Amino acid sequence: MRKKALAALPLLKTKKKKIVMCPQVDGDTLVLDVWADATEYRGRYCMKSNGEYMALIGGVWQQRKLTDLCFERKNCHWNFGWAGAKCDSAESEKVCKDFLATNDLANGGRIEVAIDYAEARFVADKRHAAIERKYKKINEVIMADVPPLPDGLEDWAKKVVFGGAQFWYPAEGAGKDMYACTACGGVHKKQNAKHGKMYRCCRTGMDVRMDKLRCSRLRHDYAMILQRISGERCVARHVKLVSHWHGNSQDIFVYERCRLFLGKDGFQRIYHGQICDADEFEQEWYDRNPFNQNPMCGFCYPDGVREALAGTPYAHLGIAEMAEKGWRAHYNSIMYGYSVNGVFEYLAKGGYKRLCEETSSWCGGIHMDAGDGLTGALGINMQRAHRLRQADGGRIYLSWLQHEEKSGQKVPERAIRFFEAQKKVPYDFAFILPFMSPEQICNYLQRQQKETGLKVDEIISLWADTLHMAKGLKLDVSDAILHRPRDLRLQHDRLVAKVNEVSAQEQEAEYRKKFPQLDKVVQSLQKYAFSDEEFVIVPPRRIMDVLLEGRLLQHCVTNDRYFERMARDESYILFLRKASAPDVAWYTLEVEPSGVIRQKRTKFNRQEKDLDAAMPFLKKWQAFVKRTIGERERALAAVSAEKRRAEIAQLKRDKVVVHGAAENGRLLADVLLADLMEGA
Repeated sequence: MRKKALAALPLLKTKKKKIVMCPQVDGDTLVLDVWADATEYRGRYCMKSNGEYMALIGGVWQQRKLTDLCFERKNCHWNFGWAGAKCDSAESEKVCKDFLATNDLANGGRIEVAIDYAEARFVADKRHAAIERKYKKINEVIMADVPPLPDGLEDWAKKVVFGGAQFWYPAEGAGKDMYACTACGGVHKKQNAKHGKMYRCCRTGMDVRMDKLRCSRLRHDYAMILQRISGERCVARHVKLVSHWHGNSQDIFVYERCRLFLGKDGFQRIYHGQICDADEFEQEWYDRNPFNQNPMCGFCYPDGVREALAGTPYAHLGIAEMAEKGWRAHYNSIMYGYSVNGVFEYLAKGGYKRLCEETSSWCGGIHMDAGDGLTGALGINMQRAHRLRQADGGRIYLSWLQHEEKSGQKVPERAIRFFEAQKKVPYDFAFILPFMSPEQICNYLQRQQKETGLKVDEIISLWADTLHMAKGLKLDVSDAILHRPRDLRLQHDRLVAKVNEVSAQEQEAEYRKKFPQLDKVVQSLQKYAFSDEEFVIVPPRRIMDVLLEGRLLQHCVTNDRYFERMARDESYILFLRKASAPDVAWYTLEVEPSGVIRQKRTKFNRQEKDLDAAMPFLKKWQAFVKRTIGERERALAAVSAEKRRAEIAQLKRDKVVVHGAAENGRLLADVLLADLMEGA
């Protein structure tokens, strides 16, 4: 744009009020002098015939829209009509319209709208052109250095990646009980063969899975190919490998997902495929990721790995060794954390296959300080490291060996394999390990499984709860009768009864001392009373009422946190009962001052189907509360809602899990959100 010439044009003035535009045309440029109330000069706006625009404000050229001058705001998107912007005269308006129409910039009848559209179109075209240039540079310049995929990739995928994906299938036209084997290509007789069972191929000696339903099968996996490119750079190409068996023939399809360019200083740039499931010739590349095509855990093509990584920080991570052995791992994660992942070279050379795969996919990893050997990084001695390698153990196996190292308690192979199957680490048994050895824990869990029919997770939850209650009652949990009962369920129920037998009067006195204002808060809850023909909301009249409710329904309402919330007016405890039996405990509600219901629970912290009938009543009650509460309750409700949201967010971050009851194993945050009833 000819800035000097446009700035030198004579200044057009106006006598009209409000915001006025005085136009003139200079060559291929429309020039508008913008005034406010005929006295305040806002600046000079210029637009070329192609839509390019700039503004001269206070003697400085800026990329500003016409609306910015009219409203004196940057990046203003307000409607022109609000400012009453107009041309100086009918002749001035004709000058603008002729310029816009002649240069194909007109849009609608109003000049301001046409200019606004022209600005938007120019910015969009400019952005699109920049994207096109960048797209062309990536695909035609940067990707031109990437060599083709190796010729031996498909054969390697068949042998290493999908070598175990053999199967039997019905041999067409060969007769009954005749099955073709993809491992050897021959036809064999298998009488009474069962679908999904493994049968050995007599020609190859391989165990092959029986598939009586189909003669074709798809399977996919992922791999990384490392290749040296120009200069000191290499590229890590992450691909999806698809194996398609049809009859006795196997086809391999290779789809590129992303390319990571690496240099002597490490990671440089990543480009993602813009087409889902496209090969190297069809794929288009950009730095956006529309299909979430990221590096995955998989294999690494071994040819050329050492040459590609030479001179980079990734050369000593054991990637070449793992690739040559055909190990699965999250190779990208290993390279991403190269500064703390020196342990992988030791694991790869030592033959720790499963630990390599699990650790590479684990965000925590195994950190290795300078001077630490493999045993120092793993936290075990050489004998246990040898045992770990012999067993091809993973993270759980390692955690039990580390426990053995620290505690001196022998952990038998059988026990570790059981804990691996149940995905349990020593931390899961922190409540009982001071009193029982891992072998005893394993035996006890297996016996309880057999006698109760419960899952291991349910048994652990019940067990931990039992010991927690025993400690709360000041019982000697070191006694085997308490920490290792023959009938765990019976012991749990007995302790629940003992906990509920604690004097309600003593509890009331304790809470009254702990929360002096609690009595006053409880007595103020009568304003929440409500009833109809079927149901009634009963507020407690004293602290004792809440304690008795908790004992009758055997849930957690007697917990300190509920009384603490009541004392500070964050939430209240109310009783939902049937109108036909208003004195009989049914459901307990935790509500906020505005009537928002946080929880509604009956016996043993459960929700039953009978609550559905009361849901319309609860909505009526919420509407009643909304009409009757005052400003104080509304202010308290706002604070309560904020605390509730913060608490749920924290529970999500901590991934707190519910133990026991119907929601066992679910995230506590999800349970609370599902129970939340905010009303209209």
